[in-house]
Amino acid sequence: MADAIQTAGAAGPEPMPRWIAVVLLVLGGLAALFAVAWVIAPEAFAGLFRVEYGYARANRNFARNLGDFPKLLACLAAVLIALGVATRRNARAPAFLSAAGTRPGPLPGWFGWSLVVGLFGVAAALSHRSWVYWNRPRWDGYSRFADAFYHLFAQPGAAGAEQFRAFLGEYLHAASPLTPALAGLLRFAVPDPVLCLQLLNALATAASVALVAHLGRRLAPSLPAWLVAALLLTNAAVIRNSWFVQLDAASSAVALVFFWRLSHWLETGSSRDAAWTCLCATLGLFQKTTLLPLLAIPTAVTLYRQWGARRLRLGALVRVAAWSAAVPLALFAAYVVPLELVDNVGRQVEVMGVGWNVADHSWQRFGFGAAFLLGPYLPFLAFGWSRSSALRFGLVSFALLFLLGIAVTGGPFWSRYYSHIAGPCLLAAAPALARFATLPGSRAAVLLYLGGCAAVSYTMMALELF
Repeated sequence: MADAIQTAGAAGPEPMPRWIAVVLLVLGGLAALFAVAWVIAPEAFAGLFRVEYGYARANRNFARNLGDFPKLLACLAAVLIALGVATRRNARAPAFLSAAGTRPGPLPGWFGWSLVVGLFGVAAALSHRSWVYWNRPRWDGYSRFADAFYHLFAQPGAAGAEQFRAFLGEYLHAASPLTPALAGLLRFAVPDPVLCLQLLNALATAASVALVAHLGRRLAPSLPAWLVAALLLTNAAVIRNSWFVQLDAASSAVALVFFWRLSHWLETGSSRDAAWTCLCATLGLFQKTTLLPLLAIPTAVTLYRQWGARRLRLGALVRVAAWSAAVPLALFAAYVVPLELVDNVGRQVEVMGVGWNVADHSWQRFGFGAAFLLGPYLPFLAFGWSRSSALRFGLVSFALLFLLGIAVTGGPFWSRYYSHIAGPCLLAAAPALARFATLPGSRAAVLLYLGGCAAVSYTMMALELF
């Protein structure tokens, strides 16, 4: 398949490799068999995944999830089999893209972007439904943090500053002030702090869609930008976070802003773009400490480029590490040390190994997230690499470092965390997806791929499988 993808459009159109259809049909059959076996002997399978949580509602919800899991497997099986049939029966059908990559695809652009707007509305509605399902929680108390910022802004002075500092001392997530501070400012126009966070998450999701479309044009110019945007909005983790009262949607957007500026620096190498990238890395650290891996990416892509050119320059590596990692860490230290928040960061790491966190730190959780939330992108990540693909290397490196950070700290592999790396993984997969779309017979397969991603994600949302 790699040879077919790389030569499509250069040496003339070639039929879609038949082994792809065989693999899809086999995987679909296995998923169907797994679903049937689960229905026949539920206790045998449920016992492999059962987790005891801290309170009854969570245990009831998880037990219901185990009962609903065969429905998700059945949906996945139907999608895989449909893709396999489309791939096998349309070997001589038109490609989704022309061999030269000049046609925008079988759907006009206005229709594609109208679809994206509709998907955004569906995502916000499903996210709100999930929030209501969980009895409108204010998990992690970020609305309280927003309130603290609002009172600090509304009542400046020594007394307000002292009250704010006292709040920081007892608040576990005080080292993640960026979104709560913005919510505190928004409170001057929107009185409800929860609604402020929801609106900011919706805005962040829209920004993520725009950034993915923009970066998708850079990485895969022939692929319709609306298709990349639509794929992001049919990821269940992105859907769930788009209107939820946590920081994940905003964190995902900040990560993509970083890669947007990084792409400019990789093209120009200018000091100005380096400064912008440094600023975005710093914002990532203030947004959420889980975005710490961003600080390593500029140095990693510089080393990747030097390795490809077979010319190692330690001085250049040190300079890049200084402005991309040392400067953001120094600025972050200037926030946490004077306010005595070092212990807060330490406690965040400590709680990774207790309670729900240790219960959800498992291969089962990791496998679920990788298969259902990143699975649609993973087959395309292996193709189309070259020494010039430094941005793609950075995107994949961030995803791997992010997951490694969870593994090392003993953190939970919660499905919502996968939205942080869904955009980067999708972007890294875009070039190979574009090449695949030039193969004869890819039209039906690409459209079924888009619809299948939506079907699986909407099934997850409908069943509350998080």
